[in-house]
Amino acid sequence: MKLPILIAALFALSLTVSAQSAVKAQPKKEAQPARKVAVKSTPLPADDKDPVCFMKVKKGTLLTTSYKGKLYGFCSEYCKGVFLADPAAQLK
Repeated sequence: MKLPILIAALFALSLTVSAQSAVKAQPKKEAQPARKVAVKSTPLPADDKDPVCFMKVKKGTLLTTSYKGKLYGFCSEYCKGVFLADPAAQLK
């Protein structure tokens, strides 16, 4: 009874060793340093309503974007993303 268990254990060990050697054989990718991108946001000059969900947006928020010469403020990054995906549809 001990022999089949020993054979199964040796087989599993050989699979583990071969898998590890296959991983080591792959070339390593160089890690790219994270790039910081400075995004200048224009603060909202007056209280307004979010054009996506119509919530009140307070003066001074930096969640803004400009579209066709007008500055729009948003209550969240989600609403800003929805607006940026299709601004014309959100303004209808």
